[in-house]
Amino acid sequence: MNGEIKVLQIDDDEIDVLLVKRVLGKCTKPAKFTVESAPCLADGLNLLKTKQYDVLLLDLGLPDSNGIDTVQSVCKVNSNVPIVVLTGLENEETGLEAIKSGASDYLVKGPAMETSLVRTALYAIERKKVAEKLHESQQMLQLVMNSIPQAIFWKDRNLTYLGCNPVFARHAGLSSPEGVIGKTDYDMPWRKEETESYRQCDQRVMENNTDEYHIIEPQLQADGKQAWVDTNKVPLHNSEGNVVGVLGAYEDVTERRQAERALQIAEERYRTIFENSAVAIMMADEQEQLISWNKFTEQLLGMTKDDLHLKSVQSLYPADAWDKIRTHEIRQKGIQHHLETQMLKKNGEVIEVDVSLSVLKDPDGRVTGSIGVIRDITDRKEADKKIKEAMDLKSQFISTVSHELRTPLTIIKEDIALIMDGAAGRVKSKQKEILQIAQRNIDRLARLINDVLDFQKLQSGRAKFNMQDNNINSIIETVYSTMAGTVKKKGVELQLAIDNTLPKVIFDSDKMIQVLTNLVSNAMKFTDKGSITISTRKIENAIRVSVIDTGCGMKQEDLPKLFQQFQQLGSGNRKTGGTGLGLAISKDIVEKHGGKIWVESEFGKGTTMHFLLPIKVSSCESEPAQQLQQAQN
Repeated sequence: MNGEIKVLQIDDDEIDVLLVKRVLGKCTKPAKFTVESAPCLADGLNLLKTKQYDVLLLDLGLPDSNGIDTVQSVCKVNSNVPIVVLTGLENEETGLEAIKSGASDYLVKGPAMETSLVRTALYAIERKKVAEKLHESQQMLQLVMNSIPQAIFWKDRNLTYLGCNPVFARHAGLSSPEGVIGKTDYDMPWRKEETESYRQCDQRVMENNTDEYHIIEPQLQADGKQAWVDTNKVPLHNSEGNVVGVLGAYEDVTERRQAERALQIAEERYRTIFENSAVAIMMADEQEQLISWNKFTEQLLGMTKDDLHLKSVQSLYPADAWDKIRTHEIRQKGIQHHLETQMLKKNGEVIEVDVSLSVLKDPDGRVTGSIGVIRDITDRKEADKKIKEAMDLKSQFISTVSHELRTPLTIIKEDIALIMDGAAGRVKSKQKEILQIAQRNIDRLARLINDVLDFQKLQSGRAKFNMQDNNINSIIETVYSTMAGTVKKKGVELQLAIDNTLPKVIFDSDKMIQVLTNLVSNAMKFTDKGSITISTRKIENAIRVSVIDTGCGMKQEDLPKLFQQFQQLGSGNRKTGGTGLGLAISKDIVEKHGGKIWVESEFGKGTTMHFLLPIKVSSCESEPAQQLQQAQN
């Protein structure tokens, strides 16, 4: 120790003061002392408040203070200065009590001071420094303990708690860590079986003197929460290396355990679905080699695990099929893709498949592989082919039959007309009446044949559309002039309510006449009195055409059937003739124009048929614009 040591002596005995100054004044090594004195406690405390001292020599018998209270008074003013209590032989017990109250040491007055004073003062200074460092270390340790999120505790050899951190105290239902001192596990809120398990574990740790003991175990905490804790325990040793207790730390892993369990259940479910799926599922790595697949994949391709392990995905497809798949750039675009293609079985057989491909990526967006879900559609493809052949055959048959029927019908119609004109002789009124009935039925049969042919062409895509700019009102007027007389004969008035400011629309005029004729004819069948009105109106980016009748209306349950092919709806016991194709044909034509058709009806109060034509349409195959839905609403 080098430098000057400043000493304050609080003592009212002048002889003792002089003795101290003489003894300390003679010392130059290991340090030089300077001594200042105060005759009473009050003066000494004032000096302590204003000056810094390295050590305090304190007499317990002062004019204004006596006994242990003197030490306590000094500690209140300055707890950092080391205190050496000066006491008489008869007061040695008082000196020991003073050390308990905060003094660093005590010294018996008299001859002993000659030889012990310097050493005692120096030791008191060093002891105070050590105590301060220990206090700092304890504070640091306590701060660390309080900051650790895990619960920490330590016990003595008898498994009595010596301390813990706030986390453990909270789990044990204690207001502070100090509350655990002196308690055992029997005083904690743990279940009896948990308590016994903890104590047996502690005993094993101390008896086996193991470096570390680790276990995940249950714990019922003070708040009633059933938790799972991940516990580590180690034995505590004294300076001689003997086991004197146990130190433990645990972390609440309830949420992690639940998450792991949920993950385990999810993986089990996934594995069950994966292995028992009725479709082939295979996963490839970033090198496009198979790393995982289900049993159905082996069955589908006729391969074993050895055949498929790290097999190139490319080798599973015919060359041309693989080239088409590569054109989609699925991995580069990173999107799910659905396609129909072909695959190769182990024996070289080519099968038709439906494939859904998804790209797998890591959190940084790098492609790590892909997963494919594959269904064998070979049978479906074969069935589709047969169905198409049958439909083509049916279409060809219907067209042939219809055309073949037209020729004799035309001849019969012309022959009847000649007979009625008297070309084969005079026709009696009764004969003429019969011939007129035959002529009407021939016309009806011709219409039926035409409907079948038109519908067949629309369904097969062979119908031709002459798309041009047309005025929808002009087409409506044409239909009006053609059908007004027929409607009037039934005692019903055909009316027009058209908007003359409508723009031209691109459509096939003949096809649109056919639609309007079908709608008016349909309305006429169910209207015995009142009127049938054709109206037009511009709505949004479309033109709405409506055919409104005052007929018997339709039941709500019949409306969904209205545009279905070969459906004939009646009113009560009343049936109408025809093929049931007129409205189905009208629907096809309107939709081929990019439009929409629908019905509004109330039973007993009439029916309104609407259809929309978009004002801007590029071709007969255009998709309906979004405005059509808004216009319908």
